[in-house]
Amino acid sequence: MICKAKAQWIGYPPGSDTSKAWRTGDVVIGGAAPQNAKLTVTGNIVQTSNNNYFNTARLYMQSPGAIPANGQTYATFAGNTFWNNDSAKWQIANSDLTHFGMMRFSATGINFYTQTAATSAQWLTETDLASMLALTMQRGGNVGIGVPVSQAKLHVGGNGSPIDTIAQLSANMVIQASTGGRTTDRGAQLEFVLPSYSNGTNFWGQGRIITVAGDNIHGNAVGKMIIGTRRKFNKLGTGSDWYYGDDIVIDGKGNIGIGTLTPSKKFTMAYSGTQLNSTTPITSEMVVQASTATRSVDTGVALEFVLPANTDGTNLYGHARIFAQAANNTNGNAAGKLVLGTRRKYDKIGAGSLWYYGDDITIDETGNVGIGTLKPTGKLAVNGILLAKQVKVSQSAANWPDYVFTPGYQLPSLDSVAQYISENKHLPEMPDAKEVETNGQDVGKVQQLMLKKMEEMTLYMIDMQKRIDRLENENRELKAKSNNQH
Repeated sequence: MICKAKAQWIGYPPGSDTSKAWRTGDVVIGGAAPQNAKLTVTGNIVQTSNNNYFNTARLYMQSPGAIPANGQTYATFAGNTFWNNDSAKWQIANSDLTHFGMMRFSATGINFYTQTAATSAQWLTETDLASMLALTMQRGGNVGIGVPVSQAKLHVGGNGSPIDTIAQLSANMVIQASTGGRTTDRGAQLEFVLPSYSNGTNFWGQGRIITVAGDNIHGNAVGKMIIGTRRKFNKLGTGSDWYYGDDIVIDGKGNIGIGTLTPSKKFTMAYSGTQLNSTTPITSEMVVQASTATRSVDTGVALEFVLPANTDGTNLYGHARIFAQAANNTNGNAAGKLVLGTRRKYDKIGAGSLWYYGDDITIDETGNVGIGTLKPTGKLAVNGILLAKQVKVSQSAANWPDYVFTPGYQLPSLDSVAQYISENKHLPEMPDAKEVETNGQDVGKVQQLMLKKMEEMTLYMIDMQKRIDRLENENRELKAKSNNQH
């Protein structure tokens, strides 16, 4: 049988394969009675085509407004696919036509809709389509789920997920892995794939987010999330296979680990270590970088420590910081300066009411440390009172003034010392007041000189005592002679 438009068809009389003619009337295949249609088929319909013009066989369905008959509001085609007179759309329903969806074709793509009610409800209408939209496939290949227009290859929309949900599944998009049991080494994964060849072929996963069980306890829902990239070494750091690294880990306690699968605190970073004398431009595995646009001694990079300023836990303020800046404005110079400071309610000159940071401890480019000064002139420069229970100053044995008591030491005469004091107004070798004011005093050196002067003074006193003893002896001898004469 060959069908022709307008419900005409070509038929052959019984026993003849050459006598054919155009005929009219209803056609029944499979022995069923006509169902008020031009063609009634009982059984399956298989479409094939040998026509070179068509790549595949086509079955066209025209949807006039009067397809349904006998007062019905729908006409069924292929089981649960039917024409809905009320909505003027082809729709798909369940067996009793109480729950249904709709597939709609347009110039921009294909939209799929679902019935929102749980039981039999009114037919879909144009005003309902926005809330009932389930899936959209647009020209260009974008697919949207729950959105009218997809902005990406896959665009999923929903009502949002609560932060503090306790639901078993709460997201608008779920990736589920049927691992067969609770395991810590196999999980659900979202992988990011790119070509590994320069010609755009040989696709490999090059980054991933994988979630595994946080423990093996039955009935426990604690999870662990691992973010990693592909690299050409195994977990031990050697080899030639392409493994995923466990680069960032978030465990069931909210601890974050970098370079470790078992972070012990809120932030734990593990790596092989930094060379003490490294000369590379950046030597550490943890970097805080500031793009200052130019080399400046006024702008730098800071690591800040924040606490609430209010007793109710609000009004967060930085309370302390570690601030790094350029030590100079010289181009191509990498010398740096580190300043540690706490917040206080006065400005740099010690007055005011604003919350400034102090320049409390400074380490300059020469390694000098300053307390209360940005420009330390020695290994430790303190601009203020230094309070300590004990201070030790080391000296070499050769410089320690024990040599004053060695034989042959030339002790200055008291007359020369008196003359020096008269002319300079301070002891010989000791710094004068102007030098101390300008350059400070070397505590170790001054202590050494003071001990030397004390030892010299001791020698003077010993010599004086000898003279006193000699005079007393002479005085006793004179008294004895005088008494004998009387």
